Amino acid sequence: MTDPTALTATLEQRAAFLAPISARMHVAAAHPPLAPTDWKGPASEAYTTLEARVRSRLAAAEHAVDEALRGTRAALGELDG
Repeated sequence: MTDPTALTATLEQRAAFLAPISARMHVAAAHPPLAPTDWKGPASEAYTTLEARVRSRLAAAEHAVDEALRGTRAALGELDG
C-alpha cells in the first residue's frame, strides 16, 4: 500500500514543478516568434509553413502541460478528500 503522505508530497512536488512550465507555455503559445516583414519569396513561404508547425506544437505542448497539472491537482484533491 502506498503511503498517502508520501504520495501527497510527490504530487505537490509535481504540481510545483509543472505550474511555472504551464505559465511559460501560455506565454509562448500566445506570442510565438514572428517573421521579419522584409522576407519575400521562398524564405517567406518557408517561414509561413514552419510558423504553422510551431504554433501547432506550442498549442499541443501547452495542452499537455495543462492536462498534467490538472490531473495532478485532481489527484491531490482526491487525497485531501
